[in-house]
Amino acid sequence: FSHFLAPMAESSVRTAPHTAFAESVSSYLQASRSDDIAWHPWGEAAFAHDNDKLRFVAIGFAACHNCHRMHAECFEDAGVCSILRESFVAVKVDREEHPEVDSHFQQLAFKTLGVRGWPLHAIVTGG
Repeated sequence: FSHFLAPMAESSVRTAPHTAFAESVSSYLQASRSDDIAWHPWGEAAFAHDNDKLRFVAIGFAACHNCHRMHAECFEDAGVCSILRESFVAVKVDREEHPEVDSHFQQLAFKTLGVRGWPLHAIVTGG
């Protein structure tokens, strides 16, 4: 998705760690604590506010090579971070913590696109 952004920022921008994943035992979620995206963990709180914004749902897991590549190539890009912060409520899901969420979105991806796998990203409505 970063290939569609112009102009692209040369360097990534990092802020102080977000507290949303501070209590998480998931190494996949913990790896995103210093992102310049205000990630929300999957749950009611991620859908309880900013109902005028769409949700950008990112599903992956710690052992997924392409999940780490996506993180490095997109979620550390200042332009991508800016779009996600301004236009979406960003929700991150560890498929190992929420297999029911992963299963639902994998089935949806397969039925609509004919593919499934990780990382999986979806845009869904809020509220």
